[in-house]
Amino acid sequence: MKKKVSATDISQDEIEQIIALAKDANVRELSIEENDVLVRVVLARKPDGTRNTTGIVQNLASETKVTAIMAARYLPQHPDRHGTLPRVGQHVHKGETLGYLLSGPLIVPLLSPKEGTIGQELAHSNQRVEYGTAILTISEEPPLDALHP
Repeated sequence: MKKKVSATDISQDEIEQIIALAKDANVRELSIEENDVLVRVVLARKPDGTRNTTGIVQNLASETKVTAIMAARYLPQHPDRHGTLPRVGQHVHKGETLGYLLSGPLIVPLLSPKEGTIGQELAHSNQRVEYGTAILTISEEPPLDALHP
């Protein structure tokens, strides 16, 4: 269902009500577009199945999302090459290959936009992703192996 509503026509309380209703209906994503501005709200659950809290959402603000640069299938490893790419909890450098996007015969590397630690893998192996879909998060926190020598 799509309905055009101007951002100036909606209050903060109404936005919170929309998000609460979306959560109750198990909606995963809301997209609001006006002129050349697009706002996407992704409603996620923690690994234990409970809803995200405001604290967790604020914590995500310090992370950078690595997004798909094209519609394709996400591959965490190259289909024809053996080798290990960095995984959750590991440190990566800017420009390092994090995975691949497969579209027909085309295989495009998914590169790290910054140095940091891989926080979450948001897409599954062989999952179809659209342009702009978040695949991984990278934070500036130290890698997990640095915390547990």
